[in-house]
Amino acid sequence: MKYKIIFLLVISFILFSCEDYVQDLPPREGIIEDKVMVDSTDIGFLVTGIQANFSSTLERIIMTADILGDQFKYAKDITKDATFETFEQLESGDLRLDNNTVDGLADNLGELWFLSNDLITRVENRMGTMSDNLKNYALYNSYLYNGVAHELYAGYFGLTKTQGGGCIDAGPFIESNDMYDLAIEKYTEALKYATADEAKVARSLIARCYLYKGDYSNAKSNADAGLVNGDAGLIAAYSPLADNYVWQQGCINLRCQVIVPDRFADYIAADANEANRVLLIKLPLTLYAPGADTSVTYWTQGKYDSDASPIPFMTWQENNLMLAELAALHGQSGDAVTLVNEVRTSYGIADVATVDQTVIIEERDKELFLTGNRLIDLRRFNIWHLAADKWMYLPITEKERNSNDNID
Repeated sequence: MKYKIIFLLVISFILFSCEDYVQDLPPREGIIEDKVMVDSTDIGFLVTGIQANFSSTLERIIMTADILGDQFKYAKDITKDATFETFEQLESGDLRLDNNTVDGLADNLGELWFLSNDLITRVENRMGTMSDNLKNYALYNSYLYNGVAHELYAGYFGLTKTQGGGCIDAGPFIESNDMYDLAIEKYTEALKYATADEAKVARSLIARCYLYKGDYSNAKSNADAGLVNGDAGLIAAYSPLADNYVWQQGCINLRCQVIVPDRFADYIAADANEANRVLLIKLPLTLYAPGADTSVTYWTQGKYDSDASPIPFMTWQENNLMLAELAALHGQSGDAVTLVNEVRTSYGIADVATVDQTVIIEERDKELFLTGNRLIDLRRFNIWHLAADKWMYLPITEKERNSNDNID
């Protein structure tokens, strides 16, 4: 079911010279002002707004990160819909600081941090007495999604082409490892208010942050307490006001700015059951741009095939692959082959006999198809696909640099 969420925090700045005009305006409809949302009965509404923002942020992370990475290709000269110069910058790694696609994502991510942080403050200081269950629900979600915001800053944004990290609320630049530490801090706080199932989600998210930091012992202990086969995981299933952005820009049902590299079709050619997790759609000739080579088969994604398609953020399959990587590559205990094959079996895919770095990279490429993780893997496995002088992160935008005195 698709939910249309209206969640607007209204801050009014009224200039004296315009006062009479403003007073003559009729009241706006469909807006709930921030100042009236101080009762515990508003918590459900506030949490839903955070979840909606999480969805709109994550879908833009996927589009930008997977174009800058190598899971999407900008379809210029292939499809007639490929008209975004900002996507062309992403694919080449020659990113301008005023790239408005990145700018829009930065705004979304800043809102996710603000809204989740604001709910913590409301619950602790402004909403009075409430039941323990309601308070736990509010604080689990607010700390969890605040952790998500920090994790996304750490993994995707950067001050320079090779220096990851971000700025929180116009504050100083925080490098990626320190930002991951802040994410872990927030996820750990969420554990205090979590149900048993929620705690598994938080543990898997903590494990991922430690893995990406290169702290393999802590990654292992948290992944061991994380999601297992059959657990639900964390899914962005709350459609925001706008349609799913990946579907909107990368699906033949609306438009097709991007296609996927041939290697994903090759995975399916090698094992037809890979089509159960690597979801592709053959590009119809009706979408080709004039001059496109019609003798070549092109593919676009079928993973997000509607405007309300859910987006996986953490799954038991990813947790398994983290544990397999930790065992096979980083000296931690565990049976990497069994862990990988449990994931493959869930899609009807044949077992592998051994697991090494090549297998881990390929399994993550397929399992985490269009989730944004590939960009991080390209960096940490030292398999970067662009020249050394290209952006390896999404740049902290010109707007942030101009308005934040903490950035030179």
